[in-house]
Amino acid sequence: MRRSDTRQRIIEESLHLFASNGYDAVSVSQIAQAVGIKAPSLYKHFASKRAIFEAIVDYMHRIDVKHSQEAEVPERDVDADDGPHDAVNPKKLRVYMVEQFRYWTEDDLARDYRRMLTVEQYTSAEGMAMYQKVLGSGPVAYIEDMIGVMLDEGTMRGDDPKRMAIELYAPFFLLLSAADAVASNQARRRVLDVFANGVDAFMDRYRV
Repeated sequence: MRRSDTRQRIIEESLHLFASNGYDAVSVSQIAQAVGIKAPSLYKHFASKRAIFEAIVDYMHRIDVKHSQEAEVPERDVDADDGPHDAVNPKKLRVYMVEQFRYWTEDDLARDYRRMLTVEQYTSAEGMAMYQKVLGSGPVAYIEDMIGVMLDEGTMRGDDPKRMAIELYAPFFLLLSAADAVASNQARRRVLDVFANGVDAFMDRYRV
């Protein structure tokens, strides 16, 4: 197994273990066993379990940035307070929201990441802050900023971007749980269709 492959396996297996058992309950030896290597070999790639955790967060953030680029919406920086300044329109926002929902509900790594963040929010202030940035107040602020730009540019109608952002994101957040509660990809796609229809209804209400 090449070094880069081993490093990625460590990230993926650690994420699954952290999601299943919680960060504190997982040992480096357990991670090494899941990857199929000895613990000393793991330290050739990461100095500590904390370094693995940070690599997971960085890896998932880079995927999020890639999705923003593909949807042609402003890149979201979960560590920054600055809002988006690039061009955005209702069509791009619609594509981004639907594809993000598909990703968070159908991709195994994304689902594990959500579970890990959900568990860790109850273990520390840092965990709570990370959960909020990725799945709570962070997405609402990001959507609010994009809607604010569109209101200023006249491509959407309305007078309260925060309320509109909550209106758009609340079904996203709720339906994540609905998608988790079903076992088949076909059932998850039906949940995706419900969300996509809701996004379309939102756009019909506010798009100019």
